[in-house]
Amino acid sequence: LPSRPAASKYLRGDRSYFLAASGYRPTEPVETLGTPSPQKTVVLHPGSRVLRLGLASDTLPHSVPQVIVRYMTHVASKAKENKEGKEESEEEESSPYAAAIPAAQNVLAMRQAISHRRPNPQALSLVRSYNNSASPEMIPELNDPYRIDWSHLSQGEGGKDQVITGNRALYVAEGPEEGWVRRWPWSGRGLNLDTYASVAEALGDLGCIWEQALEASLGIDRKSIKEYSVVLGVNERMDRAHLSRVIDLLLQDLGFSGILLAMESVAATFGAGTSSACVLDVGATTTSVACVEDGLVLPGTALLLPYGGDDGTRLMAATLQHAGVTPHLGLGLTRPWEWMVVEGLKETLGTVRETEIGMQVASATVRTPAGGGAKKWHLKVCDEVMLPMLLFFVPEMLHTCRLGRGVGKGQDRERISGGSLPDPPDKAWSWAVEEAIGRCIRAAGPERAKRLYGNILCVGGGSLTPGFGQLLEERLASSPWFSEAVVALEAASTSSTTVATPTIRVLSSSREMDPRVLSWKGGSVQARLDCTSEQWCRREEWIEARERCIIERSTFL
Repeated sequence: LPSRPAASKYLRGDRSYFLAASGYRPTEPVETLGTPSPQKTVVLHPGSRVLRLGLASDTLPHSVPQVIVRYMTHVASKAKENKEGKEESEEEESSPYAAAIPAAQNVLAMRQAISHRRPNPQALSLVRSYNNSASPEMIPELNDPYRIDWSHLSQGEGGKDQVITGNRALYVAEGPEEGWVRRWPWSGRGLNLDTYASVAEALGDLGCIWEQALEASLGIDRKSIKEYSVVLGVNERMDRAHLSRVIDLLLQDLGFSGILLAMESVAATFGAGTSSACVLDVGATTTSVACVEDGLVLPGTALLLPYGGDDGTRLMAATLQHAGVTPHLGLGLTRPWEWMVVEGLKETLGTVRETEIGMQVASATVRTPAGGGAKKWHLKVCDEVMLPMLLFFVPEMLHTCRLGRGVGKGQDRERISGGSLPDPPDKAWSWAVEEAIGRCIRAAGPERAKRLYGNILCVGGGSLTPGFGQLLEERLASSPWFSEAVVALEAASTSSTTVATPTIRVLSSSREMDPRVLSWKGGSVQARLDCTSEQWCRREEWIEARERCIIERSTFL
């Protein structure tokens, strides 16, 4: 690693402008100021669904749902109106499968033809017939080892003043009809403005979640936060305006003594123990690609795709609806227990291996706050287990049926790009992961293509899908981007030298570590490196120099 950021101007001018006006002078050794103790360093990696946090000295992080539930007076009546309107239009919107799945079915049929597998033409009718006659197995609460203790906020002591975060927020019985709203303040590359009226409102909920998570998971209360520094893992293409407000939240509102920004892709390479890689991060709401070399993201190689694992959950619900499962499980995805049922089916059944396709019986247990025990259903599925997970390779299906976020036009696309970064091309929303990887590696240059194709690091929960890495290798090998890289390498070689053909290798689970925590682990490693001592920004420096402090010291702004 370089001794300091390649683009850093730290101390290159006539004077250091940091804290000049306040007359601040260090009274401790420089290494103590620049490299906080791991036991006094908190590593935060916020995601769209889960917040991973822990001390830099910890082996693994704590995982806390990054969600909040609070009462809002104006929501109840509006939710009832929306519910009535939804019931009226339920008949015409009950079957989005026909518009969503044809593109994925074509890919599946092609793969089955290549592997000489013949699908059963009567599979769908057999599955529907079995599911229509299915009946549940009742599990009493006393015999249910996974029973859920639901929170009934309307009957609680705090009444409407209660604010619930973390795991408890997932099991709140009340919904929007009763005025209780469940929101996720973080999404993709920054604050979630889809469900918030302003940045300040989103920051308020985010600060509440983080403060309670620090106290519940690490035992750090509000008074002792000032004794700790923080490492914040952020996306390479995070909105700079949002980043500045989040730093304000951490340093001024919560009171951390200093901050170190860690890019998710760079942190993933540190966690995997590799110096260079093309990092594919499959998150809940977005998928990002970036090429990293020696601790730096190569210019022009960071790309953000507006689809993720949550879209797979929605598509799974649509395909199960087509198979006749919805009447039994109630997969409307409007209540948390409905989402958890589909998410569980996606994790246990989801695959992209055509060898695992076929009629099979799946078990799904439905637990609701109404009580009366759980209902365990045994239902048949067929290609429903594979079609939703193909969205990463056939993203057009999302926009055909409008199940995705539809990023690519108007204000939604402008919000994703953030305004402070160049907009992606008009067709970026329809790029599959292999095309995004090919474009990023091409931007890195032909001299790095061989090394990057041989080190494709998959992180995030979406990469846990069985067969994901193998299918990615196959589609990369047949992509024009890889062929272009091979031709460029052959053209660069001379008659006296022979250049070996690049080998595509996808690292799905480096060092047997959960790919979902790899970026957090890399952030904890970065916090302990001496070479990052100049990248720390103390609270006093931030108050004095604001964004200029981060711009001068960071490696990516």
